Amino acid sequence: MFDTDIIIWALCGRTWAQQLLVSADHREISTATWLELLEGARDKREHASLRTMLADLDMRVVPLSEAIGIRAAAYLERYALSNGLDAMDAVIAATAAEHGSVLVTGNAKHFKAITDLQIEQHTDG
Repeated sequence: MFDTDIIIWALCGRTWAQQLLVSADHREISTATWLELLEGARDKREHASLRTMLADLDMRVVPLSEAIGIRAAAYLERYALSNGLDAMDAVIAATAAEHGSVLVTGNAKHFKAITDLQIEQHTDG
C-alpha cells in the first residue's frame, strides 16, 4: 500500500517513485491517501490528472471500514500525544495493517512507533 508521499513524488516526475509504482505487484492506497491527494490539488485539472494516473496504474482505493476506524482511533489514542501521529496517518496505517499490507512510504518516522505495521522506506536521496 502506497503512502501519499510516494504518489506525490511520482506525480512530480521523480523517476524512482514512478518506477516503484509501475513495478509493484499490487497497487493500492487508502481512502485517506486519496483524500489527501484531492485536498492538495490546486485545480480541477490536477484532480483529473490524479484520477487518470490512478486509473492508468490500476490503483485500488481501499474503502474505509468499521475495523479500520476502530484501529485508527486506537492508534491515535496510543501514539498521537507521544509520537505526533495525526488522524490521516492513523487511517493510512490502520488501512495497511487491517489488510496485511506493507506501507510503502518516504516518511517512516510518522509510523515507526506502530508495532503492528509493516513499513518499507523509500527516499530519493
